[in-house]
Amino acid sequence: MVDSYKRMRFSEFLNSLCKQSVTLDAVYGEPLIAVDDKNGAGYYDSASGFERVGMGEVTATTCGQHFRYSGCSKELLHNKIVDGVNYAGKAFMTNVVYSCGKPSCPNCFLLGWAARSAWKIEGRLEAVSAKLKEISPKSCEIEHIICSIPPKDYGITDYDLIKARARKALRLRGVIGGNMIFHAFRKNRFGVHFHILGFIRGGYGCRDCKKPRSVCMKCDGFEGRVRRLRKDDGYVVKIAVDKDTGFTEKRKTIGGTVWYQLSHASIKRGVARFHVSSYFGVASPRKMQVSVPIRRRLCPICESDLVRHIYVGLRPSSDLCKSKPKSGICRRGSLEEIYENGERVWVEVVSSGLER
Repeated sequence: MVDSYKRMRFSEFLNSLCKQSVTLDAVYGEPLIAVDDKNGAGYYDSASGFERVGMGEVTATTCGQHFRYSGCSKELLHNKIVDGVNYAGKAFMTNVVYSCGKPSCPNCFLLGWAARSAWKIEGRLEAVSAKLKEISPKSCEIEHIICSIPPKDYGITDYDLIKARARKALRLRGVIGGNMIFHAFRKNRFGVHFHILGFIRGGYGCRDCKKPRSVCMKCDGFEGRVRRLRKDDGYVVKIAVDKDTGFTEKRKTIGGTVWYQLSHASIKRGVARFHVSSYFGVASPRKMQVSVPIRRRLCPICESDLVRHIYVGLRPSSDLCKSKPKSGICRRGSLEEIYENGERVWVEVVSSGLER
């Protein structure tokens, strides 16, 4: 159930990624980059019109450039030691950059478009999960589902047709809704596929099943349904497994999972507003009206809202707000000295609303 399992919020996931100084490849055990090989099994060639996100042209010269500083410099609340780290005199600051918000832009797709989309998707799915808990408690768990289309459909370039057939296959197997992300390029394991963060009617009861897999074909559970229907339509639908244990475990982070899947998703070249991710079923805004809480960026030291700041010291801007991971992939914030040479150098900008 939702209340019995504590997930990591997307903001916590990003902060932990920075602290661990690791790359996304190391976290997920597989590379971010998908190779475009038209001869590979389950691939589309470049003539199909599909391409991986971040492979287009840079939208503007401002993409990825510094915009402002956002952080927290409440020294009274930071005067403490947590996990052996002394935060006295420290401010938490982030370097906010310009982002065009386009999935094709190589400067903005990962930390701009993908991160913002992950925030929104996580918020909506959790709100839908809370609503489902009141209606159908067994169906409220958010599962990571993979739907591979059959090889006979690999040549179809009509994305709406591919998506409609995949949704039909998911509905027949008891997936009642969620958010789906398309991956056209994959060399092994899944071929052309969708990643779905969604809900299963009656829940995924097979997780706690102790019976051997040989009896699945006769069972009415999720695993039994997907095995029987695969013989009819060729769609391979499965619950994602934990890369360390090999078992179907609950998601440790919804936003982090969505962010990673968006980081190498596929888009249709030349389509201005191509929907990389889309909702369906009970998660669709047309079918489920829910109130999604406003996203708040909090200080990891005192959990206050991050607000706009200006720097009035003498250090060059290139030295400010640099996170320390070896990959350079995460620019989510760093600790800075509030005072330099006895003078306060981080000054909060008073505004009428919260900085986002």
